[in-house]
Amino acid sequence: MPDQRPEYMTDRKQEHTRWHRQARWIAVTTVSLVALLVIGQSWISYKVGEEIRTNIEQYFTQTFEHLDVEVDSATRADGYGIIVNGLRLFAREDHLQATTDNTASSDAQQLSIHIQRLDLVGNVDLHTLLQSTPEFQQIKIRGGKIDFQGDGTDFSFIQKVLTPTPTETPEVRMPELTVSDLVVAVKTGQHSTPAVLYPVEGRVIHRVKPATGGGIPQPQIQFAFNCSGEQVKHLELTGRLLLDEQQWHVTGLAEKAVLDKAMISMLPAQWEMQLRSQFADALDYRCELDIAAKVTGTRSHSPQITMMANVNRGYVRHNMLPYPLTDLRASIRLDGGLAQIEVNDGRFGGATLSGQWASTDPNDLTRGALELVADNLRIDEHLISGMPNDLAKQLRKYNPEGNTRLELEFNTINVEPEYELTAHLLDVSVKLSAFPYPLAHGQGIVKVRHDSVEVNRFRAKSHGRTFTINANVKHPVLKPTGWVEFSSDGPIPIDAQLLNALKSRTREFVSKLKPNGMLQLQSARYEYHGSKQNMKRFIALELQQASIVYEKFPYPLHRVHGKLICEDHVWTLRDMTGYNGRAFIQCNGTFTQLPDGDGQIALQLAATDLAVDDALRHAMVASSQSNRHLFDSFNIEGSLDHLKLDVSSRVNSGKQSLVIHASKWVPGRSVTSSEIKMKPSWFPYDLNQVTGEFIYRDGTIQMIDVNARHKNTRFAFDGHARLLPNGSWSTRIDTLNIDKLELDAPLLSALPAPLSDGLRQLDVDGQLMLSGELELSQAAGVDQQVVVAWDLSLDTTNASINGGSRIEHLFGGVRLTGRHDLSGTHCFGQIQVDSMMLLGELIRHVRGPFAFENNRLLIGKWSQRFLPTQESASSLFGRSLGGVVSLDAQVDLEDEAKFILQLNLANGDLAYIARRQGVNSKTAGRTFASLQLHGVAGKRSTWQGDGQIDLQKADLYQLPLLMSVFNIVSLNDSDVRSFNSSHIDFFVRDETIHMNRIIFRGGNVALYGQGLMKFDSSIDLDFYAAVGQGRSNLEIPLLRNVLTEASRNLLKIEVVGSLEKPRVESTPLPELDETMERFFKDLNQRIARPPRPGGMPAIRLR
Repeated sequence: MPDQRPEYMTDRKQEHTRWHRQARWIAVTTVSLVALLVIGQSWISYKVGEEIRTNIEQYFTQTFEHLDVEVDSATRADGYGIIVNGLRLFAREDHLQATTDNTASSDAQQLSIHIQRLDLVGNVDLHTLLQSTPEFQQIKIRGGKIDFQGDGTDFSFIQKVLTPTPTETPEVRMPELTVSDLVVAVKTGQHSTPAVLYPVEGRVIHRVKPATGGGIPQPQIQFAFNCSGEQVKHLELTGRLLLDEQQWHVTGLAEKAVLDKAMISMLPAQWEMQLRSQFADALDYRCELDIAAKVTGTRSHSPQITMMANVNRGYVRHNMLPYPLTDLRASIRLDGGLAQIEVNDGRFGGATLSGQWASTDPNDLTRGALELVADNLRIDEHLISGMPNDLAKQLRKYNPEGNTRLELEFNTINVEPEYELTAHLLDVSVKLSAFPYPLAHGQGIVKVRHDSVEVNRFRAKSHGRTFTINANVKHPVLKPTGWVEFSSDGPIPIDAQLLNALKSRTREFVSKLKPNGMLQLQSARYEYHGSKQNMKRFIALELQQASIVYEKFPYPLHRVHGKLICEDHVWTLRDMTGYNGRAFIQCNGTFTQLPDGDGQIALQLAATDLAVDDALRHAMVASSQSNRHLFDSFNIEGSLDHLKLDVSSRVNSGKQSLVIHASKWVPGRSVTSSEIKMKPSWFPYDLNQVTGEFIYRDGTIQMIDVNARHKNTRFAFDGHARLLPNGSWSTRIDTLNIDKLELDAPLLSALPAPLSDGLRQLDVDGQLMLSGELELSQAAGVDQQVVVAWDLSLDTTNASINGGSRIEHLFGGVRLTGRHDLSGTHCFGQIQVDSMMLLGELIRHVRGPFAFENNRLLIGKWSQRFLPTQESASSLFGRSLGGVVSLDAQVDLEDEAKFILQLNLANGDLAYIARRQGVNSKTAGRTFASLQLHGVAGKRSTWQGDGQIDLQKADLYQLPLLMSVFNIVSLNDSDVRSFNSSHIDFFVRDETIHMNRIIFRGGNVALYGQGLMKFDSSIDLDFYAAVGQGRSNLEIPLLRNVLTEASRNLLKIEVVGSLEKPRVESTPLPELDETMERFFKDLNQRIARPPRPGGMPAIRLR
């Protein structure tokens, strides 16, 4: 069983527990009461502050019904009053909108007040707060900012916002308001920045005048403030505002106030707009002012300002003044809207300035009169650019620069400003707009008024010469009337300055002459008659020791003397003379300004003893440089007797007409000691003593009666040429006559290579006469070949051709038609030779065609395809050997003179031929022969060919050859005399004529034979007599061959020696082993005949 404690111990323990419980309750209760007391006191203070804050908000809201009020906190201070922290008042949005709609200004009026601390000094114990309304003796604003924006003219906004709401309670006097450390930002001007004043110290008393007659109480505000700011060192303002009547009265003193555009923008809007309308666009200013001013105004009237100010360190820039006024000291008085400024001292550019300005219109400060005097003023473009436009325009007519005393009277009393500027020019350079030639060290007087310009004996220097200018022009801007005169006392250099001084059109004309040297301005007068467009002008210039180079005919003229006269729109060159080397040149011309804005130049030059040099060649092709290589290619040297040039051109469009008439007279009439020579590069043949007339007219050249010589050769021709702008050209010689022409080395070298090579191989000796037509042309481009076409007649007397077989005593001519171009040389001709000697034989009446095709000579029918017409070509015919000789041939002149020919003789005189061969006989008869031969001319070893000879009605028995044969063969006299025909077939090889068939026919007997004959006339022939083979016997071929062979076996006759002295030997019964096959050969084979017209030769050269 557990131990049991004593009962008394249990009671003690229970009593102890109850005490502890009571003690804890008492402690908890005490702590709770203390905490409740502390919390209650703070809560009570908080509630009192909240109540005060709420009452203040309600008070301000009820008092100023157009404001929204916010209060951060309010605290009651026993024995002092109420301290309010963070009081903010804003104009309500609905009021702002209504105000904006009811005012003419487009800017919303705004007001915001932020007070950092507001002390309401008065009795604010709890009893007073709980039982009555506290009264405050003073309101203190400590720190904060007031922002106001408005137009500065309508104060109803302030009245509505700041006027307390009327109540039935007795009016309570507004406590005194003191301000410290307050910033005020006021923005009243349109588009302006706010004016900030700080720190604002002052007081404001708000009084309400009791209502009378049942009216509304009249509130007013009195204030006195002092402050400073960015625009003023110290500012004092006192005044009062009558809110209902919207009147204000303000007096102020400002020390070192800065006046500039920023300051103006801070003024009330009405003042700002007035000043801006008068000055803002035309005036920049800055100065320090000491001001005493009084301003009175109402809502319905403009402010009345009375002000006295002293200006120091002033700066003014006005659009009517070229330089700003600096270091300005002046006094300003403004009263009743009129301003007066007295300038005591100042600087205007580098000049000392004095003057005054007085306004005459209280509503417009810009209307008034200005008098300025600037001593030692430097006038230049900078000064002019700052002047009024009208005045600047007048001065720019002279572009003065230098030192002057300037006196300006300017007034804006009337609608149009009036001014008179008198410039006493002391050392001034000028450049007149009418003639902008720089003149220096000028002295004189210039008066510029709003309606006139006057220059009195202004004298200035340039290049050591004195220029005098006088002028008197009325209404120079719109309707000028008057005159301007210039003159100089001597010549001046023609330089860039002088050229740039001319009017644009005149300068274009003069520049085209590229003048250099000296020029004197004798006189220049410009007259105005109410219009600038109808200005009359007269300018007289004289060139002295000058040079000119007209760009359209850039031939330099030196030592030029003459006159340039300008009358209105026409320039005239009069009596102008000059030289170029020995050449004497006269020049006249005109330059006319046309209504369409272009200019017309007409120039005439006449020159004598004019050297044809590079300068003249360059001048003649200046208008078409692409043709310069043509003129250069002629390589002309010497002097012209006379040259006349007429050129007419447009300045702008470039249209030009050029006529050049050049003459070189015959030596008896020539005024020069130098003859004309030429050696064209495309025909390098010296031509000397060139005379004639050459007329160039706009790309065409006419050549009249042109003559030239080359040693004894004489050239004469007329012709014309055409030069195209692209550089191509063509020339036609209509009547060309060349007398005593020699195919010498210079001429052969000048001719085209194929033609030259052919003529060189022909080796023509003698004088030729050439006449006909010639055409030359060249396509655009320096490297293009000159194309030549001709239709010429070549005649000669007693000439010789030494190439190949020599031709001598040549009389007659050749008609030549052809062309030489890129494809080669092509020529066709007709030979018309009266007589010539070929290999000692006379040939007469040679007629026939020939052609020359790229080093190939084709004679007779083989020239068929080169005929200019469709008719058939004939052979080359001539009379020789007592008959008619015809020839068809080809000769390759390039390849060792290879040839192929076909020669025919018809009805030749046998007796004559025999005599020509040295055969003395009494034979007679007719000869017919044909020959085809080819080889290399001059190399008989290469000759090959064949042919045949027929003798008819011939006394063959008279030939020494047959007479020797007949002596061997026993024939009676009748048989011998019956031999009157023969036929020979032969071929040519190795300088030998091989006769493979010889037939001599008699009555009953015929001689058959074969053999050869050398080119030296040595012979080796075999004959056989055949009885019964004569003309009267029956022709049976088999029987004839048998009999012939039998005769051959019976007797063989050998003939050796020469045709003139033959030796005959006979051999009876020759060798029987010679077969009869030799006699069965076809002895009737034919030799190829000449080709049909247009056909090809039997043997081709290539």
